[in-house]
Amino acid sequence: MDKIGEFLQHYVEQPYDPVKAHEYYLKNRDLKGRTTSGMSQLQKEAWDYSKSRVDSDKKQSVDANKVANDQKIEAFQQEADATRARITEKLKALAEKIASDSKAERTSIANKVKSDIANVEPIPDGVTGEERARLLEKRKKEIADIRDTASSDRSNVTTDATTSRQNGSNSASDERDKARTDLKSVITKAKDDYAKAKETLDSKYETIYAKEYRNVLNTVAGNAPKVKTPAKAKTKTAAKAKTPKAAKTSDSGIIYYTPAEMAANKKS
Repeated sequence: MDKIGEFLQHYVEQPYDPVKAHEYYLKNRDLKGRTTSGMSQLQKEAWDYSKSRVDSDKKQSVDANKVANDQKIEAFQQEADATRARITEKLKALAEKIASDSKAERTSIANKVKSDIANVEPIPDGVTGEERARLLEKRKKEIADIRDTASSDRSNVTTDATTSRQNGSNSASDERDKARTDLKSVITKAKDDYAKAKETLDSKYETIYAKEYRNVLNTVAGNAPKVKTPAKAKTKTAAKAKTPKAAKTSDSGIIYYTPAEMAANKKS
């Protein structure tokens, strides 16, 4: 059974209540859509009652499709939110790692500077004059070279960290753009699918409306119900004026009369 059948199944089996139909007709006399011109009062009430029941079930179908579509879009949005959150966490973890690695490298550079300076050959005791000045100048240059190398190393650490952070930021931006594009694409498709499903639903229900309209005309009595007369006034002619039974039709499954009611009419 398709979705339309599932939605209609529960009311196809409902018994027809002529009192309820008449009350509904009195409250909703402004009939829209197919003309009721030329219909008997009973046919008008039948068509209005049938149409109201189809309207109700069509609304349930439309609402169910809308809820399903909204849930699908919400799921897409939640997935996109989760993706963006993962990207943010990934970028945060990268930044923390870069900072940690940079700190460790700077500490290593500082320790190496201390070690290298400590290993610079000291000026021997007893050296004086020009020799001492020469050795002192040599020592100063070696220490300066060590510090220059360390400064260059620290600069490289900063550059590498900046580059890594920028690459991570660019990658995160690309992933966010892709997530945004993907979300837009799936939402557009979901909306298109919903629009097509609604068109299909409208078409199917239009067929049901047409069938019900035809069944009312072909099955429901074409003249208004006769007013009951006293028993002594009944004649053979009057008996013939009784409201006709529901006519046989090859179009089964109408809403106004259920299959059980049609069977009862046929037996009677």
